[in-house]
Amino acid sequence: MGALDAYLIMTYATAVDDKNDGDMDKMTANEGLKGLLFGILLGASGYLAGIALANRSDTILQMVGLNGYSTSSYKLYDTLSTVNTDQPGLLYLQEGVQQMGPLLYVVLIEVAVFSSSILTSMFLTV
Repeated sequence: MGALDAYLIMTYATAVDDKNDGDMDKMTANEGLKGLLFGILLGASGYLAGIALANRSDTILQMVGLNGYSTSSYKLYDTLSTVNTDQPGLLYLQEGVQQMGPLLYVVLIEVAVFSSSILTSMFLTV
């Protein structure tokens, strides 16, 4: 996403240069401010997405079972076995949410970053 964001800003600067017919005329204040603000928007959304994933990486790994979970008793296994025999639908629903929840979290973060890029490309026209 960072490369796409940099490409959008560079394309905008190139379009402003092409509008000036390759002349060395200065960019107007509004054109410069537009590029600056959208650069800040794209950088901030990428940064916040990275912070959101970094803060939740341990939780996400534990939810999908890749980080391990140690316990000294078989009480958790016995409880899951009882729930499986009594209410298998509840157990499968819980396991499904446990597996799909972290993926949905990551997908929603990527959608937020991608939509900020799409909005920037829509409004960053000369």
